[in-house]
Amino acid sequence: MNKIIKLLVISHFLLVLVGCGSKEYKYEESNGKVTISEYAGSDAYVIVPDAYLGKMVDTIDYNTYAYNINIYHVRLSDGIKVIRDCAFWYCTSLESIYIPKGLEEIEECAFYRCDNLKYVFFEDSEANINIEILASNECFKNAQAQYDVSVEDYERIIGYKK
Repeated sequence: MNKIIKLLVISHFLLVLVGCGSKEYKYEESNGKVTISEYAGSDAYVIVPDAYLGKMVDTIDYNTYAYNINIYHVRLSDGIKVIRDCAFWYCTSLESIYIPKGLEEIEECAFYRCDNLKYVFFEDSEANINIEILASNECFKNAQAQYDVSVEDYERIIGYKK
């Protein structure tokens, strides 16, 4: 059953690669680093951009995607290091997010009140992210603190909600 669920969710992420629409972002640059500060798009499948004017995007800022009810699936680019507090606050349609290697920090309430969030995929099963801390600060409010490590694809699933 877990393999079927994984295949369905992975197929959603493959659709992301094909189904991306408009990308209406605002960026901030500081000390050679780029932060995404606002998203005004209405895509259901969002791929967070990896670069802006040739510079790597490394942070998703406070409230960047907050209250966006159109987003169902998010795939972060490889360069993202930090997801700030309330970045996806009240994205009530969000069902899944794919987090690549290299993510270093998910701040408090980053995914607060994402009531339909069922799947959080970590590409790097060795990520230095403490699941208990995330649960206690309501970063993933609905996560059930369950995870399954797959040797085949190095993904960790936490918070499957039946």
